[in-house]
Amino acid sequence: MRLIAATLAVSLLAACTDSDKAPFVPAPGALPRTVVLISLDTLRADRLGIHGNTPDVSPRIDALANDAIVYDRAFAPAPWTLPSHMSMLTGLDPVAHGMRNDDHRLAPGIVTLAEALQEEGFLTAAFTDGGFVDSAYGFADGFTDYEDDRDGDQEDNGWKRILPDAIDWLEDLDDTERAFVFLHTFDAHAPFRNESPYPDVVEEFRKRPVGNNPRDHLLPRLEYFGQQAKFELHEYGRLEELLNDYDAGVHIADRGTGAIVDTLRELGRYDDALIIVTSDHGESMLEQGLHVGHGMFLSSNETHIPLVMKLPGGRHAGTRSHAIVDLVDIAPTVLDVVEAPAVADMQGQSLAAVADGAKRTRSALLQLSGNINTFALITPEYRYHTPIFGNTMAIANRHLAAVTPPMGNWSKPVQGKNGEEMKYDKRTDPLGLKDHFERTEELYELDTPTEAMKDLAGLRPDVTSALRETFLDMLDESVALGDALIAREGAGVKGATSSSSKEQLEKLGYVDVGKPSNAEGAETPDPRRTDRIMREALPKLVSKLSRKGHVPPDTKALASVDRQVHQLRLLLAGGADLPKHEVVTRCRDAGSLYIDWAEANPAFASRAIWRMFELNELAKSDGVALDIEPWLERGKKALETIHGDPEDDDGR
Repeated sequence: MRLIAATLAVSLLAACTDSDKAPFVPAPGALPRTVVLISLDTLRADRLGIHGNTPDVSPRIDALANDAIVYDRAFAPAPWTLPSHMSMLTGLDPVAHGMRNDDHRLAPGIVTLAEALQEEGFLTAAFTDGGFVDSAYGFADGFTDYEDDRDGDQEDNGWKRILPDAIDWLEDLDDTERAFVFLHTFDAHAPFRNESPYPDVVEEFRKRPVGNNPRDHLLPRLEYFGQQAKFELHEYGRLEELLNDYDAGVHIADRGTGAIVDTLRELGRYDDALIIVTSDHGESMLEQGLHVGHGMFLSSNETHIPLVMKLPGGRHAGTRSHAIVDLVDIAPTVLDVVEAPAVADMQGQSLAAVADGAKRTRSALLQLSGNINTFALITPEYRYHTPIFGNTMAIANRHLAAVTPPMGNWSKPVQGKNGEEMKYDKRTDPLGLKDHFERTEELYELDTPTEAMKDLAGLRPDVTSALRETFLDMLDESVALGDALIAREGAGVKGATSSSSKEQLEKLGYVDVGKPSNAEGAETPDPRRTDRIMREALPKLVSKLSRKGHVPPDTKALASVDRQVHQLRLLLAGGADLPKHEVVTRCRDAGSLYIDWAEANPAFASRAIWRMFELNELAKSDGVALDIEPWLERGKKALETIHGDPEDDDGR
């Protein structure tokens, strides 16, 4: 082997050819010999150059796009790794394939893409980063070789680990052998700050200019989410610093993709290859004001993904599609291109056939977030969301690991309804989690950025009602299909996540991996029950939330003060020599505004109380004594008019 130039910053071994051997030239019109499916985990579409990012981030994927079709409106059917990848490899949405949680494996009766290609004589191999793409979930079905042996340290994984083996496998192919290879990496996945396989790439991206962002002030509050604090996300002063680190991971993922393309070229397999580059989900970057991450919500920032498809022989090279597509379309597309028999159960549609002029029959896409039990429907114009079905505060506790910020006597641990100790005070809700989790059905224009979205459900009731019915019809169809598929041979309960896999997943930031969401000792409920009763349950929940639901307060004034405080925080952290009287004045002004907001919104006063504690700590960091007791007394008095004295409360 020889070194490939312009690939990863470190040595990546790539293919070479025997100079004494004449290159293999496929006959005109021959079927593709090579299918390569690359999943770059956690890659938002908008972080690629082809979707508006700076050209230094993804030059190799951007170059591949010149030979491919780029789908501008591609979506994941779920906001996390396991169900989305299963959709990618089965052509089924998460309701149909049933892999919505991590305690089961794929039903043996479901035919995977690898199995279908193996039947056609393809050699099949997968080189993955493990975690939620572990073979134990059923991903290895149909693969002769399936590598998922993720190392314990983040810096030893990603393309750095899987690329040499993948290239060796491709090199060992005879010219006439047909091959399917699935490649998956976590290079763009958190943690962003440390443990990169290529620290020199991270350092280079950290040299990029950093400006202010309207969401910068939200970063410090991530300290109170266990998942976020683990990755030290609250240590970023500006969102653009975080995005630079994220882009470094995207760049590493891009370079590995380029190395695979180079290998195919050198082996003479590029021209007639089908190459698909995509992702399983995106990443929230505080657009909704809550978190950095994924796995819960079905918003565009968590589910809008890239999809670049290079067809054999340069068909439709350099074109872009505005059709709505998702990962469910990938398996039927591959089978169509290689002229393999279609699998009747697959719900997707061949995108290659559509590119050739076939009518697009999928007019809507179904999405499911099994982690919080909510659904969405995507049409070319709209995004319809159902409410969340379940205990919203328990969901927040499980998936965010929220803790109560400092609030004096309100900061003590509280008891959940099943007797477990909760670290978050759900009654006063100081972090405003109910604003995000306790909502009724919603309607948004599809192409509106997440941070600018406006709920139109009340303004366009006819559209909302029509999409609700479309959603219910699609859900019923997927439920019926899933029941039939699982009934063939059974779901095959996977059981608890293995200790090695659990350790891998925890390093990737997942909390409570493998634990059921119900009380310990209780029978695990059927996760598909909600799907089956949705026609009855959805109208009732919508009506209930409309009548008695949580009404978020107006937090614009609160956010305005937060931004002022954060600017002071950045100045002091940057070593600015501010006069003590200026620091005192700024802090006092902010404290006065916080308490004014608390007294105007007594039911939500806890949101201002913990900010006063943080304000006090900020002042002390500059040697300034700030008397916050008068503010705290007023804030607690406002809070107690609604919630009572916490010392008199035996449990919340």
